[in-house]
Amino acid sequence: MTDTNKTLQNEEDVQALLELMKETNMVIKFKDYYDLICSVDAMEQKLGKAMTEIQALKQMMGQPAEKNNHVKTAVEEAVKVMNENMNDAKGKLQMVKKYIVKNAAAVKENFKQMGVVALDKIVDGLNIKKMLEDISKSINRAVDKAEKTINLIDAASKELHEMGSHAKGIFLALAGKEQERVVKENGRIAKGLQNPLNNIKNCLLNVNKKIDTALFRIEHLERNAAVDRGKIAQRRKVKVRNPIQASKNQTR
Repeated sequence: MTDTNKTLQNEEDVQALLELMKETNMVIKFKDYYDLICSVDAMEQKLGKAMTEIQALKQMMGQPAEKNNHVKTAVEEAVKVMNENMNDAKGKLQMVKKYIVKNAAAVKENFKQMGVVALDKIVDGLNIKKMLEDISKSINRAVDKAEKTINLIDAASKELHEMGSHAKGIFLALAGKEQERVVKENGRIAKGLQNPLNNIKNCLLNVNKKIDTALFRIEHLERNAAVDRGKIAQRRKVKVRNPIQASKNQTR
């Protein structure tokens, strides 16, 4: 059973498979597979950081927003949407890890019976491309929500800044100074909400970069596997032709 808290690089079956590739001098396959493993581990680390940030943001916001606080209401909605999509991505990422470990164990076992040919089938049993693409979709939805909320906060901050400048010029009495103080305080709060959202968005964008790397490595492994299958098929054809040719030579 896969330990969901353990990185793929620390999984025994994955380590054993990487060692087999080294021993059989599969340099290109080793690089592709190792980069795939590292990319999945990095996805998990970046996603975990984003989820920690969003929990901190929820605590910072405290009590639910009042009806007239449209900025805080927007951030609360964003947190809800992002949290749902990140939890969805996390669940699928755990499945990806399980598939990789299960596949590594199967290939390692097949190696005992089939030898180096088994290593040519590393990518055959992975079946994780669709899951990685689905994770990317969830991440994109979260990023999209973060960007829209950041833009809303930015617009609100500019509006508050303009109100503050206007108040400075017009209100010289105590009431005017108080309005200016409130405007500045609201601007500070808006900025305080915007910064964590930016951090979360950047973490999620990094997750998608690692997904792109993982998909590239899988495609490279698939191409190499197809080439290897072609070579094996060609060798078999040669073996079939040679006995026929030998038989013809004997009848001459």
